Amino acid sequence: MARIQSLYLRLSNFLSILAVATGYFVLARLSLEFSFQNSNATPLWPPSGFAFAIILLFGYRIAPGITIGAFVVNVAVFLSSKTTNLPTALWVSAFISIGNTAEALAGYYLLKRMVPEVKDNNYFRKVNYIFIFLLVTIIMCLASSFVGTTAVLLGKIILIEDYSIAWLTWWLGDVSGILLFTPFILIWVNFFIYRTNSANIYWKRRKIIEAAALFFLVILTSEVVFNNWIFTFYIFRWAFWIIPVVVWASIHFKQHETITAILLCSVIAVAGTINGNGPFSNLSSKSITALSSNESLLILQAFISIVAITALALNASVNEQKQTEAALRAMTDHLEMRVRERTAELERAHEQLIEAEKSAAKHAMSNTIAHEIRNPLTSIRLSLNLLKEKLASMKDIPDIECSLDIISRNHGRIDQLVKDLLYSHKPEQTNFRKINLAETMEEVLQAASDRISLNEIFLEKNLEKDCIISADDESLKIALLNIIVNAIEAMVKNNGRLHVCVTRKDKTIVLAVRDNGCGMTQEETARMFEPYYSKKPSGLGVGLTNVQTILKNHNARTEVKSEPRKGTLFMISFDGA
Repeated sequence: MARIQSLYLRLSNFLSILAVATGYFVLARLSLEFSFQNSNATPLWPPSGFAFAIILLFGYRIAPGITIGAFVVNVAVFLSSKTTNLPTALWVSAFISIGNTAEALAGYYLLKRMVPEVKDNNYFRKVNYIFIFLLVTIIMCLASSFVGTTAVLLGKIILIEDYSIAWLTWWLGDVSGILLFTPFILIWVNFFIYRTNSANIYWKRRKIIEAAALFFLVILTSEVVFNNWIFTFYIFRWAFWIIPVVVWASIHFKQHETITAILLCSVIAVAGTINGNGPFSNLSSKSITALSSNESLLILQAFISIVAITALALNASVNEQKQTEAALRAMTDHLEMRVRERTAELERAHEQLIEAEKSAAKHAMSNTIAHEIRNPLTSIRLSLNLLKEKLASMKDIPDIECSLDIISRNHGRIDQLVKDLLYSHKPEQTNFRKINLAETMEEVLQAASDRISLNEIFLEKNLEKDCIISADDESLKIALLNIIVNAIEAMVKNNGRLHVCVTRKDKTIVLAVRDNGCGMTQEETARMFEPYYSKKPSGLGVGLTNVQTILKNHNARTEVKSEPRKGTLFMISFDGA
């Protein structure tokens, strides 16, 4: 199995090298039709861009394909044009192919060292990456141009006086080929590999129409400028007419559309210049000499290279700005969310602080009342007990006994009031047990039966059995009795209706107390549990505060609905035991 895998890898690598060599040969053979004085130095050299893109995509292992393709095509052209003999063609072509391969390998090494953070070969998404790519291109093309030009000079294919123009042609041809074809290949590969979802979304009707408009305008403008279409007036023969179209493409469209538009413009411009049209043609007569054609193409390639690098930089700048704006929007949204969360936390903390202050004030008041009232109460109770003992043997003192009973009852009432005040500060509950809420409510209603009877209130009960909760029975009775008493006091004598209901809803036990009394406004309902707030002229406002404290200790949920002159509904929900 391992041997089969090894053979498969070798075969795959061989086919890849062969494919690269074939592609390089085809591009080079077409480009060498425009070589300078049969020196194989041409201002049009797409193979350099093709070789560099292939090396960046597949790495060093594909380099032999470049060497083979360059060697074969140079030998074939030298021999077909009868420029030199076979031995010279072989060794010159060997040096040229080595220079072409070294150029791509040097560019690969420099780019990976200078921009190591780029992992997807997208060297055109940031402006600084693009100018690093330009610098690397300028440097790497020195290798091929120097080796190739020197080789053809030593092979006596060119004269020493033509060395400089041959070198410039070779170098600029390689530079323009890389600046046009390498971005074109890499950008489209990235578009299809890394942006599949975006590509699917992208090709919608509107985008297709816009892209078609762009390429139509590029073709029209390029043909007018470089092929003298439609408008033959001299003012339309200047190359700057293409710049607004390229700028529009850079700002409004993606990288793959921008570079495609530039390449399309370049192809049309080269064709027009070769045919003697456009602003860069250099005609000395009706026929184009070799030198003037080479110079025209050199000027054209320099112009196209500058336009390409400027357009890519502008496009990258626009994309960076969009990404920055998106990042700022995301950061703003995040900060707004954090501010909302922090504001909510501060509001909760503020509410807790207010509750704590209220609780502290309530506790302080309770302690003060307990201290100031219970001391004299103790003295009153002791004095009452002493008087009862002294008068125990006396007879016929009904008025005295009646007065003592009144004092005793009022003592008990005041003592109970003090207990309520003390209980309004949250106590610790230690005697929770399972109780039947319906039975507890029956006991509460029994305790309030004299008040219900005296006020001639109609009582309606609906108490379901088996409504078991976990509660402190005694404290809960205090809270429920307070609610019943408040409901009784809110109703008009002889016209009151009190409805008490205990029901089970799934795992929740619900107690509802409804009266048809005076009711409350929304403001009064919101403040009803505040300490020392009361609508009663003689009330201290601790009863319902005490109720709230007890119910919170039982983890009960309270809901109060009330309307003036329509009555009040008090609903308490307990967790079933």
